[in-house]
Amino acid sequence: MISSSVETVTVKEVERLKSSGNLSAIFTAAELNYCWRFKNSKVRLAGKLAAKKAFLNAVKHSGISVPFGEIPVRNSPSGRPAISNNHLRSLLPGHKIALSISHTDKLAAAICLVYPDDFDSRKKTRDT
Repeated sequence: MISSSVETVTVKEVERLKSSGNLSAIFTAAELNYCWRFKNSKVRLAGKLAAKKAFLNAVKHSGISVPFGEIPVRNSPSGRPAISNNHLRSLLPGHKIALSISHTDKLAAAICLVYPDDFDSRKKTRDT
């Protein structure tokens, strides 16, 4: 299976979630701690929420449905985002999850790609 999704989230959406007290239901403590360290914390949270939405949309045909709070989006030391839940990855045996997040000052976008471990994008798959 190869599946992808692109999602966007505005800073206003994060502000609404914050004012309603729902941030802890959507973000892990580690995600909140990471984002609050930055001046642009709300757009960083928007990026993580966009990534969670993109992941769920990319895997919805697999029957995977989990709350946002159980989809941890972590950053490597270089800043690269990743879904860091071994249980979620175990639900997609033989597949990898690629994630990319970008943002402006008011909008964040994320793309999630789920693809087979042995996928080679350079391999010709059909005659042209």
